[in-house]
Amino acid sequence: MKIDFSFESIGNDFFERVKVLNIEDKKIWFDVVYGGAHMSELMHIGSMLGSKVNMFLGSVGELQKGSSSGDIIVPTYSYGEESSTKLYNRGAIDDCHYPDEELSEEVYKNISKEFNKKRGSLITCQATLGESWEDIMSWSKHGYVGVEMETATFFAVSRYFDIPSTALLYISDNLIEKETVNSTSHQNMSELRNQVRLHNYKLGLSTILSKF
Repeated sequence: MKIDFSFESIGNDFFERVKVLNIEDKKIWFDVVYGGAHMSELMHIGSMLGSKVNMFLGSVGELQKGSSSGDIIVPTYSYGEESSTKLYNRGAIDDCHYPDEELSEEVYKNISKEFNKKRGSLITCQATLGESWEDIMSWSKHGYVGVEMETATFFAVSRYFDIPSTALLYISDNLIEKETVNSTSHQNMSELRNQVRLHNYKLGLSTILSKF
């Protein structure tokens, strides 16, 4: 079925990178973010304006042995090491931030059977150049399946505004096995990651559209 759509920009300096996808009477904001601070502001404004559902798509560094580049993760929760989560988590007893469970299970169920998938907890840490091998070993020992830079903030802001949210991520490299983006094993899996990325975009978009 052919779908009519168009893209537009909001036209404000603060929103200069945000693209608006118009499908019939639906508007979907899309932005590529790096870290939680700017993202939290965009999400706060978008949520105030009436967002129906928030979907995060991205990648993680794997923290458990045996998982491969391109495997898909739908998080159960994300532990926030970041200040951008604090003001949206007043009164909470810990720094764990949760997606909407029903939405997460729906997304997980609809992942294509041609890809490996799992659920598990993440840790959100933005200081990528500051993380040490001791950090990676500690995170792995505590059972986190991956580390990334945004999902704790993403879930925290969504919960603050009572908007269903989830995340659909793929493994980029396996940190606990000392694989980096410069490793031959990582480079050899680039085509698979491209396929997974496209799959996740399609699944994320179809899930969002089903909630309007």
